[in-house]
Formats: sequence, C-alpha cells, structure tokens
Amino acid sequence: FVEWIPLAAGLIILLPGLSLVDAVEELAHGHLTSGGARMAGVFVALLAMTFGAVLGLAVVRPMTVISTAGVADPLPPWFLIPALLAVAVGSTIRFRARLQDVWIALAASTVALVASRIGKESMGAYAGPFVAALVLGLAANLFSRATHRPGQLFSVPGLALLVPCSFGVQSISALLSEDTIVGVDTAFHMVLTAMALVTGLLFSNAIFRKRL
Repeated sequence: FVEWIPLAAGLIILLPGLSLVDAVEELAHGHLTSGGARMAGVFVALLAMTFGAVLGLAVVRPMTVISTAGVADPLPPWFLIPALLAVAVGSTIRFRARLQDVWIALAASTVALVASRIGKESMGAYAGPFVAALVLGLAANLFSRATHRPGQLFSVPGLALLVPCSFGVQSISALLSEDTIVGVDTAFHMVLTAMALVTGLLFSNAIFRKRL
C-alpha cells in the first residue's frame, strides 16, 4: 500500500479511464465494433502500464530499505479544498481548456466528489459512482442550456475524478503476482464502477430531456 500511493500519483495522468467509460457507453448504445475496439485499447494500455510498474518495482525493491514506521494519519478534511483547486487547474491543462474555464472544472470536480461521497455513504459503494454521474450529467445539461456551450465542458473534468481505471492496474498487478482472487475481484469492481457511471449519465440525459 505504501508503494502504491506514489505509483498511483504518477500513473493517474496516463490511465485511460475516460476511454473505458466511453467504451462501456458505446457498448450500451449497441455500437459493438467501436466499443469493443476501444475496450481492447483500454486493456492493452492497462497491461502495458502494469508491466512497466511491476518491472520498475522489481528493479528498485532489492535496493529499498524496509521502513518500520507506523501507519500515517489520514489528511484532514480541509485538505480537500487545495486538492480540488489543484485538480481544477490540472484538468484545465490536461483537456486544453481556456484559462477562464478553470472555474468550470472546479465546479464539476466539486459536484462529482461531493455527490460520490454522499451516494457511497448513504446507499453503498456502487451507488456512489451512479449518483455522482447522475448529478454530474444533470448539472452538465443545465450548464449547457444556461450558457449555450457544450455540456462536455462541465461533465468531462468531473468524470475524470470518477473513472475506475486505477483498479485495472491493481487487478493486472495482482494477477501477475498470482493473487488470482484479488485480481479478479478488483477487475470486476472496475467494470461495475464503469457501468454505474455510464448508467448514471444515461439516466441524467433521459430525465433532463423528459422534464425540460
């Protein structure tokens, strides 16, 4: 777990999470060829990153001094504020948005995070991504209607916080370590989370169009 924190921090920008959600959404709409091809590309990217991470750990581990320090204390709740600000700036750069749109990325990231935590605490682990995607999709539709700008400008930065592709790296890493049960369970969790996100987005579009 200690070595996974810096590893995940470095891999987060490379994870094909949005491609995974797009693949599941295309499959849900019946676009089997494009959805299957995109899904295959996601798993190839995850496999390549996992091999690189495992190789790097195998090279460094013999030179690593094992620490006997205790478990670190979790960060205080107020730390989410600078974290969300950093995420907003990073999303603006990553998705090549305009500098004045950084507040949109901040609002989307905040909506996604708060809705995900409320849904998870009140209805369970798999309800969190669904509720977050549902609220995010509704907010994106309202943003599009109010500003006459694409809803993806709001939904994509928020969705980037919710994608479960880090589970894919953990799953393949566990399988390569011959921990089959953990690997399969983590992969199943990744797929279910992606399905929950896509279902939430589909529901938000259906509800919004029906009511407005």
